[in-house]
Amino acid sequence: DVISQGGNHQTGRVGLVWTPSADWTLKLLGGRSFVSPAPEQLGAAPMGKGTTKGNPNLQNQLGITGELAINYRWSSALSLQLSSYITRIENRVEFIDDGFNLRAENINRSRSLGAEFQADFSDKFFFGRIFGSLQHTQMFDPETPLTWWRTVYPSNSEESWLSSLAPSYPWAHGGA
Repeated sequence: DVISQGGNHQTGRVGLVWTPSADWTLKLLGGRSFVSPAPEQLGAAPMGKGTTKGNPNLQNQLGITGELAINYRWSSALSLQLSSYITRIENRVEFIDDGFNLRAENINRSRSLGAEFQADFSDKFFFGRIFGSLQHTQMFDPETPLTWWRTVYPSNSEESWLSSLAPSYPWAHGGA
């Protein structure tokens, strides 16, 4: 990919899919990506104390992701999926406190490890989904304390754990 600010970046995805039986599917996926800085990260002018301040010298964020997914069809009415992933981001853009404002900087890299679960149920009269996820993110080499990180994750660590479990609503009547 070529962009006007930030140069060229090799991106793409590759995947291997294996179906050992009609009920099982295994997927191994990998890819590279980039995200250009947002306009407010590049050129925001402070509107007063405590507001954001852009940085026209920001570099693109670069990502590498790997994923393993397992799908199993338990029956014609129930299917299950479990996936795990790892994502590494270089040149991560964060807002740091410069004493008066929050300034955008490329200050660290991060690694996220995660897992997701999903179960789908469907028959003649009802359908539904339940899903959950768990993610662990670790920041590396922060040169400056991350103000927002401390607000969201008020420990002394540069790590976080996020999790969720949710049903899909409503369990609906689908047949006659």
